[in-house]
Amino acid sequence: MAILWLSSTACATENAAPTTAAGVFDFGAGFMPPTTPNGTVGLRISNYHADVIKDSHGNDSPNDFQINVLAIGLAYLRMTEQEFLGARYGFAVVPVFFKMDADLGVNVGGQRVFSDSASLFRQADLQVVPIILNWKLAPGLGINTQLMIQAPTGDYDKNRLVSPGTHHWTVSPLLNATYISPGGFEASSSFQIDINARNPDTDYRSGVEYRHEFAVGQHVGDWTVGVGGYYYRQLSDDDAPGLTRGNRARVIAAGPAVSYFKPGAGLPPHLVARLQGVRRPQPCRGLHRGAAYRHQLLSGARNATTRFQSWRPSMKDLHELFNTLDGRGLATLVRNGEVSPGELLETAIARVEQVEPGLNAVSERLYDQARSQASGSSVRQGVMAGVPTLVKDMFTPMTGARMTSGSHALGEFRPDIDCEIVSRLRHAGCQLIGTTTAPEFGVSCSTESQRFGATRNPWNPQHSAGGSSGGAAALVAARAIPFAHGNDGGGSLRVPASCCGVFGFKPSRGLLPSGPMVGEGWAGLSTAHAITLSVGDSAALLDATAGSDLGAPYAAPMPATPFAHAAGRDPKRLKIALISAISPWPAEPEALAALQHTAALLEALGHYVVPATLPVRLPEFLDATFDIIGSHTQGYLDLLGKMRGFPVAMDELEPRTRVILRERGQLPATRYISAVESMHALGRAMAGFFEEYDIVLTPTLNRAPPRLGELVFDDDSRSLQDFIALSHSYSPYTAIFNATGQPAMSVPLYWTADSLPLGSHFAARFGDELTLLSLAGQLERAQPWAARRPPLNACAG
Repeated sequence: MAILWLSSTACATENAAPTTAAGVFDFGAGFMPPTTPNGTVGLRISNYHADVIKDSHGNDSPNDFQINVLAIGLAYLRMTEQEFLGARYGFAVVPVFFKMDADLGVNVGGQRVFSDSASLFRQADLQVVPIILNWKLAPGLGINTQLMIQAPTGDYDKNRLVSPGTHHWTVSPLLNATYISPGGFEASSSFQIDINARNPDTDYRSGVEYRHEFAVGQHVGDWTVGVGGYYYRQLSDDDAPGLTRGNRARVIAAGPAVSYFKPGAGLPPHLVARLQGVRRPQPCRGLHRGAAYRHQLLSGARNATTRFQSWRPSMKDLHELFNTLDGRGLATLVRNGEVSPGELLETAIARVEQVEPGLNAVSERLYDQARSQASGSSVRQGVMAGVPTLVKDMFTPMTGARMTSGSHALGEFRPDIDCEIVSRLRHAGCQLIGTTTAPEFGVSCSTESQRFGATRNPWNPQHSAGGSSGGAAALVAARAIPFAHGNDGGGSLRVPASCCGVFGFKPSRGLLPSGPMVGEGWAGLSTAHAITLSVGDSAALLDATAGSDLGAPYAAPMPATPFAHAAGRDPKRLKIALISAISPWPAEPEALAALQHTAALLEALGHYVVPATLPVRLPEFLDATFDIIGSHTQGYLDLLGKMRGFPVAMDELEPRTRVILRERGQLPATRYISAVESMHALGRAMAGFFEEYDIVLTPTLNRAPPRLGELVFDDDSRSLQDFIALSHSYSPYTAIFNATGQPAMSVPLYWTADSLPLGSHFAARFGDELTLLSLAGQLERAQPWAARRPPLNACAG
């Protein structure tokens, strides 16, 4: 009979509670018992204690925490005479029981605001070791390798403070080694990788885990006395709805270790120690402080919150949530009652104000209006419950908000209605805290206007944030908010997304509402959606806002499955047309490097990438595009003049707008109709092109984000063709898919040597958002970008 007893005090250096009750068990880890006809039966008893918590910054927690685990393992091991690779083969099975006592106290301002405790003795997960290979290489030196499978047979309750069972399968390869000197000095070490399945009750999957355990001591008779411990680290992120980055645990534990072993009918302690010491709660690594500690002990139970709603997070805690979670993750906390809409609102306001002096991305602050609505029920439900965001100041009426469309001409115009897209954002639970900057009437690839000045890029303030949704992209990239509304008539979501290193998605024509103020923006070229940090947020927002509004002139087909589901699964193998050039404006070397990087990534993911040429004559296409833009701009200004009682004067407009109106504002109806017909013809030609390909890949932009002022057109003596060459030599591809009405996106997959982002541009068949989002999700998982933050960001809190 072998009995092992030990005690250690563990200090979790990241993400609070210890994630494993392993370690300090490894005396004799490299040795196996001799071969016997019936195998070996043994008992192993261990005690694990932890009472020190540090947060993710290494600071002592203000909260009280203590856990004690008495583990009893009943092991059966059989080492055979069979050899493989020069090693003896064996196998084992270990049923385990835990006596667990845990206490948690959450303190705010030195006062206890929440406490919980649990005490139980239950069965833990069964551990089966079908493969043990043991080598004895020299006197006193033993090595073995094992494959362990942990079955979810233990007692489990996701709503309890602690559970002996993990409720998921785990497969673990191990390597163990022991050296004992002739004088009785022992050094033992173990290395283990844990590959975890998903917990079906919580939809939570812990990341791949690595553990190195050690024990050093001196043999004194049947006793071994020394020091043991372990180092534990996650190698990959946890996977759960709303967790996107930074959710990896790290634990260091050390303490005294005492082992007693009496040879005979018993089982050597090293084997039982190795098999039993794998209890591993699933931490919720997106949460911190009181909520985090509870969730980390709940084996991934992220929704058991009702019993401690009296605890409120500090501002530092809230900033950590914004740093770690996307919009869906924040909304989950609101729906569960872990944070309030008001707390998210004040955090977002603080983050916007922190970065706004460096960005100049806000057109108008609506903080007081948002505060007055933060206690209502509408911001506590919905896919984005309580998540603060801003609306682009561009033809998007919102009750009480000034709508300037980036121009002095609109003065202080304040609509008294919400347009349909704003209503749907509110219904999704969004808190609308302001509006974002845009160039005058959205006709520029850079957000620079005479009314608001230049919006700067958070990666380098000397460079443009792109346009026309530049304010939205800059705030999302700077991590002030997880997503922001925008619209896109020629690339206005995708261009700034590329410039700022975030995700920009343009839906199919007619998928999102444009009314009631606008029937069809720019003859159907323009549509609304959002700029987001995560693909999942973009898909979830589509689920919340898609569908034509009452009286819409046309509608895109709605998918059979939610957009969010598509973002979470890989697409089939796709045939992708690679477009590296379009006449007359070739891409610069850095844009081609970004394109080739993405093509190589796609091929590594199993897709078929084929060079191709788009069926479009760019000069003729752009000429027709500005026939439409000029006509619509003139019509809009005529309507504005009627509303305010006097016409809009040319000196109220910027030089670029004056040139467009001078050359294209008074076209005959037949020319406008011809321009619209040319768009329809291009759509049909592109539909034929997509009979051969699933996806088109182009550069989003022909070069890196320009310096401020490079795309400003401030001389109205120049021609419209001069402006087209200035703007579209920089962005020749994006407007094509506004004309065809197809869904398109810019994905942040490349940064230049100067640390400026360059997006990759994808388009799919009309109405095929699902394929595009599946591909985006696959690319995000293959090459995550959320942890890559610009120098100007709100993450410092």
